Amino acid sequence: PILARAEGYIKSRLVDLGDRVRAGQPLAEIDAPELEEQVRQAKASLDQAKAGLEQAAANLQQGKSDLEIARLAAQRWGVLVQQGAVSRHENDQAQLQFQSRTATVQSLEKAVNVQRSNIAAAEANLARLQRMQDYRTVRAPFDGVITLRNVDTGALVNTGSTLLYRIAQTGTLRTYVSVPQD
Repeated sequence: PILARAEGYIKSRLVDLGDRVRAGQPLAEIDAPELEEQVRQAKASLDQAKAGLEQAAANLQQGKSDLEIARLAAQRWGVLVQQGAVSRHENDQAQLQFQSRTATVQSLEKAVNVQRSNIAAAEANLARLQRMQDYRTVRAPFDGVITLRNVDTGALVNTGSTLLYRIAQTGTLRTYVSVPQD
């Protein structure tokens, strides 16, 4: 039995009852407009994830710049407090600002990693849908003869449940004989 692996409508039947087919030969084509829409949506999601990564990388760069400014300020305030030129309170504020910027940069690095993961997920989804598009062409799994045609052009087929064709493998002949014990 040959079943559909994509949902849609039979666009064309390429073989009929009694035809000899070769392994890999196209048997039918399925029109699946919903699948094409899903591929377009997956491409848009991938583009969106890539843009999110660029934005996260820009935010990280800005955060690193802010961290560097906070680091320099904290060093300067540390020197000034040792000289007695400023109060400890002002130094504490500069040191806490530096720690806050450090935590912000760590958070932004994690946001970049999240966006990379989103891209990987979007790429995997797109690849899956593109593989599903390959199933729109139904192919013979082995050499044989079409013994049953169950669909006509325009028929709705469902994944894994609609019998399209039945192929008999004629390369090997098996004979079963019942032999009594006597």
